[in-house]
Amino acid sequence: MIIAESYIFQDWKANRDSFKGRAVMILFRCASWVSRYLILKIIFCWYLLIYKIVVGWFLNIEINPMAGIGRDFKLEYGFGSVINGDTNIGTNCTLRHLTTISCKKLEDGYSGPSPVIGNNVDIGCKCKYYWWR
Repeated sequence: MIIAESYIFQDWKANRDSFKGRAVMILFRCASWVSRYLILKIIFCWYLLIYKIVVGWFLNIEINPMAGIGRDFKLEYGFGSVINGDTNIGTNCTLRHLTTISCKKLEDGYSGPSPVIGNNVDIGCKCKYYWWR
């Protein structure tokens, strides 16, 4: 139980200023854990439906439970944000509102590769990438 609790509450401190961020990340971590195993998907399909309704419809945030998100993920506002299921995000990252992290649909109809985001990245509207030598 200690392992499950540390997994579910791993974003608690990062979202200390945001009740919404804490709630969404706890719901996401539970949905992510359920989505990993077929037997849990069958038993807890009702939870995945509740997750989709509460987080997706009411809070207007779409984080696919299959997305790989590292520890201390901070969700600031989050309104209108979308994260694809194949996306991998490192530890100690921040996501702001109206942000879409997904893959590009190619000309042949298939999807391109999903992004892999490193550690300590702050993602938001009109963000720019700066590379320091």
